[in-house]
Amino acid sequence: MEISKERYIKLKNTLKRLLEPIEDLDFSVVIEMTTDTKFKKITKSRRDKELLDIIRESADLLMNQIYKNPKFGNRPNDVSQPIEKALKNYLEEEGLEIVPPKGFGYPDMILKDKYGRITYLEVKVSRIENIRKASARNFFYKISKNTRVIYDGRHLLLGFAIEEDSREVRHWRTVFWKLVDLYKLKVNLKPEFNADNTEIYSPKNIIAKNAISSSYKKLM
Repeated sequence: MEISKERYIKLKNTLKRLLEPIEDLDFSVVIEMTTDTKFKKITKSRRDKELLDIIRESADLLMNQIYKNPKFGNRPNDVSQPIEKALKNYLEEEGLEIVPPKGFGYPDMILKDKYGRITYLEVKVSRIENIRKASARNFFYKISKNTRVIYDGRHLLLGFAIEEDSREVRHWRTVFWKLVDLYKLKVNLKPEFNADNTEIYSPKNIIAKNAISSSYKKLM
């Protein structure tokens, strides 16, 4: 589509403004503005103490169990799901209900305590040597119509540090954990452009194609 030079310059300047990163946003405010839920802060109340005691006890049990019995994985990422699954079992045994999540993305778990209160728990597993390395993908939250955050609640992150077992190759053991209240977390917004496969492989974009056989050509 042809556009005038004046309109092109105007659009270009608008895009430049839109694509400027925004830093130091309060995650609690971002959640409330994008989900219509209330972000609860962890307090010194008896109920919050009970909640934190359960999570701490579960984290200790998991850490000790996987330190003694390392999990196999070609990469550290391969042990994330087994660790999360084991954590769920311990949390349930300690008295928390795991609410089946609806939707996608953040967080990994939704917990309900005996008082009916909701707590969102994100679980992170990182190699011990990477635990202090900065990356924009260490934690990320994507706005979605199908968000899992549909209740008022607390938001926590439980991070496990793992190392490769010196006795057995490609086996990973947990060596420490940290529990984080995300209430004071600062996040950055970096806009991005994206396209799905239907757009990428649209006939209007394809300039060449081939397949190993005629049967696969039918699928192209």
